[in-house]
Amino acid sequence: MKARLLPFVLLAVASMAQAADTPGSSPNVATPTVAERLDSARKAIAGKDWGAAFRELNIAVREAPRNADVHNLLGYSYRTRARPDLPKAFEHYQTALRLDPQHKGAHEYIGEAYTADKRLPQAEQHRRSSNASAATAPARSTRISRSRSPTTRRRISASAGDCGRGPCSPSRPSRRGALRSATPCAG
Repeated sequence: MKARLLPFVLLAVASMAQAADTPGSSPNVATPTVAERLDSARKAIAGKDWGAAFRELNIAVREAPRNADVHNLLGYSYRTRARPDLPKAFEHYQTALRLDPQHKGAHEYIGEAYTADKRLPQAEQHRRSSNASAATAPARSTRISRSRSPTTRRRISASAGDCGRGPCSPSRPSRRGALRSATPCAG
C-alpha cells in the first residue's frame, strides 16, 4: 500500500517545488535591462564564468535581437571559451556587423577569429575595416580629460605610443612596473 502511494506523494511534492520556483506576476520586481545584462556578462567573461555570461547574453539577445553589442559579446564568448565554437562566433560577429557595419569591436574580434581559423585574407580585410572605423573616431589624445594637467596628458599619450611631438616607440614596463618609452621621443 505504501509503495502505491509513494509515486503520488513524490509527484505532489515535485509539483509544489516547481510552483514555488515559478516567477510570479509581481509588478514590484524589476527585471534587469539589456545594458545591465551586458555589464553582468562582461563581469562574468572577465572571471571566465562562461555559463553566467551565456545566460545573460542569451536573455539579452532575446530582449534586443537588433543590438550589435550583444551579438559581438556572444561571438567573443563563443570564440574565447575553453572549447571555442568558431562557427557560432562567426554567426554572431556577422550579425553584429550586419546591424552596425562600423562596429569596431566586431571587426577586430572577427579578424581574430579568422586568424584562429587560418583564414588570413578575411582577417586582414577586417583589420583594415577596424582601422578605417578607428580613423573616423576621435584621436586618443583628444579623449584625455581636459581637467588633467598638460604634463599628465603628455605622459598618458606617451604611454600609448604618441606623445604628440613626434613618433615614439611603443611603451614597455620598467623594472618597477611603470610604463616608459622603449626609445626616446623623436619629437
